[in-house]
Amino acid sequence: MVAIVTCFVEGDMKKGTLERKIVSSIVVWKPVRVVLTADAMCFSNIPTPGIDTSVVLDSIPTHEIVGIVHNGFEADEHGYFEFCIMTKDGGFNSGRQYVHRTKSLDEGKEWCERLEELSALARKQQVEREFIEMYGDSSFRIFRARTLRAYEGTTSQMIVAFIITSSFLAVQDVLEAQYLPADGSPGANAFFYADYAFTILFAIELCINLFSRSSDWFSPFFRDRWNIFDTFVVFVGIFTKAVETVPQLKLLRLVRIFRVVRLFRRVKSLNRIMKALASSLVPVGNSFFLLLLITCIWATLGTHVFSDRSPVFFGRFIDSLFTVSSPSMFSHLPSLPPLFMHLSPSLFSFLPPPLPSPPRPLC
Repeated sequence: MVAIVTCFVEGDMKKGTLERKIVSSIVVWKPVRVVLTADAMCFSNIPTPGIDTSVVLDSIPTHEIVGIVHNGFEADEHGYFEFCIMTKDGGFNSGRQYVHRTKSLDEGKEWCERLEELSALARKQQVEREFIEMYGDSSFRIFRARTLRAYEGTTSQMIVAFIITSSFLAVQDVLEAQYLPADGSPGANAFFYADYAFTILFAIELCINLFSRSSDWFSPFFRDRWNIFDTFVVFVGIFTKAVETVPQLKLLRLVRIFRVVRLFRRVKSLNRIMKALASSLVPVGNSFFLLLLITCIWATLGTHVFSDRSPVFFGRFIDSLFTVSSPSMFSHLPSLPPLFMHLSPSLFSFLPPPLPSPPRPLC
């Protein structure tokens, strides 16, 4: 798209000349005039008699520059320094990569540092503009959106995952199940106060999550089933603290063990595994159904053929089903050789005779 450079003249951040790499049947380095501002990086022809240099040949919005790739600030054998400008996929430049070079290492380093500085600043400003376009000038909506962005950030999610893991492994559930301190002991008091602390932390985390998704009458919050599960676990923990003196309701404290299940949502790799397992339920269920169907066929045949010879193992269909399915589960393997010898002594004569059963103690 061709445009006239009018708005980029004032407030120029950097001007200069770069050589752009053009790949066709041969590689050509074309000199271009570059004007870098806080909003865009514009390219035009270098000053040449008979050529208009005020026409923009190409431009890159600064907020769509996602990275600068170079060879570790090292010049080539001819003294040139090359760097590549990576643009955003689906943006104005459709993810195109621009390769340029400078005639000196210091000039190229200055361009790269300036591009990284301006692109980072432009991305932040673009986010602010998107917030204003999406939520208007409402301070409350903008604050809620920023809270949601911070809550869903990697740092926040890792902190929540660390708290969940600590409450399950290092402080509460596992250690308490290991030592089982007596009521009123110093260990029981330590676990009691630790449970209070983690309950408060999880309640605060739930309030932040609820506030950040409170638009449209909390519909974004309740659309996620994990949020409903979090709400149930946290409210049960608060309820058990409120009725701590009722002995019949102490078993409700065991619900806090399911806090660790929330890690499946916080850690993306675990979440992918859970989704994969959920997607495989139907195919695996079909496989088990087919295995059960074949096992029932053999159990039916075994009942009709061997019920007279071995009523213990093949007397009824349920007995035959248990006998036929036991080898697939590696169960009751020691009882199989005596069974084979009893069904066909001549065919399994090479097997050693079964050991006599030990005498039962007298009551």
